Amino acid sequence: MSDENEEFPVYKSKDVPFSWRSPKDINTDAVLHTDGRTRFQQGELGDCWLVAAIESLRHQVNQESFNEVVQAHGNDLEFRWVGSYEGLEGGFWTDAIQSFTGGVVERIKLREGNIPENLFEIMLNSYRSGSFLCCIKKDPHRTEKYHSCCIDALEINEDNSEICVRDPYSQEYNFWTYEQFINEYHRLDMCHKNLDNLSALWGKNIGSCPWESQNFSLQLESLCDEFSIILTDTDDDQEGCTFVVELVQKIKPDEGEELEYIRPWDALVHLELEVGEEIFPVKFPQETRCFTLEPGTHDIRVTTNTEQHSKIYMRIFSKRMYEVERK
Repeated sequence: MSDENEEFPVYKSKDVPFSWRSPKDINTDAVLHTDGRTRFQQGELGDCWLVAAIESLRHQVNQESFNEVVQAHGNDLEFRWVGSYEGLEGGFWTDAIQSFTGGVVERIKLREGNIPENLFEIMLNSYRSGSFLCCIKKDPHRTEKYHSCCIDALEINEDNSEICVRDPYSQEYNFWTYEQFINEYHRLDMCHKNLDNLSALWGKNIGSCPWESQNFSLQLESLCDEFSIILTDTDDDQEGCTFVVELVQKIKPDEGEELEYIRPWDALVHLELEVGEEIFPVKFPQETRCFTLEPGTHDIRVTTNTEQHSKIYMRIFSKRMYEVERK
């Protein structure tokens, strides 16, 4: 079992309350959303990743998640986040939405030949069951950067699929067929509160019981942290044991650190995840992998090439009995 009590960091609104510079700056008639649509728009600041994450909270299925993040107090709104406005220049939608919800992140590249054949079905079912979806493309306003847009709705009308994408910069709603969508955007990012929605788990009969998780704050002073996972219970009607490993790099400053600008790409460090005989490079703040191994004891190793890094967490999920021990 986990030998640590530290919880995976999901930021609460009371942790970092937003403070206004002066009461006279408050517009008592302002509203964040009406008729299910926000009035929150990206300006010249490159914070599309955050605006898209807020928009993702607003679609109908996830009203509960929105209420957990934004709390209304009369005419005042309290919103959970850290840093300054300038510190929001450039970032990852996945980092924002995971900080809001604690969900598990998945990325699917749309310009490669390994796109799941049933991707639209995966997107549709994930969206309907509470997952958050975002699509990424080259930023038309800042060509050297990428632009995040939230997926606001997915519908199937007879044999036609329709994907509604909201651009946080123009506030336009663009409607695409599935074929148009995969040609317009280069990556699909998803954040799942229900791990059954992970595309790598589709088709696996792993049962209907709840997911059990263990969280570890990695100790990488010697550039490596090693664990043993003991698998004792197989999936339904299968010989293997399925589990999920996610590595999360915290790219926000710790409490007490005085940083005005938080550049996520500067904070990322090179990591490798080794499970059994498989090795995977970690290139993003979150990296998720699904494994099905035979019952028994298997090694999990996380390595890096630098001692200078922020906190790095590992989360392990399974529906079956398992134990994890640090070596």
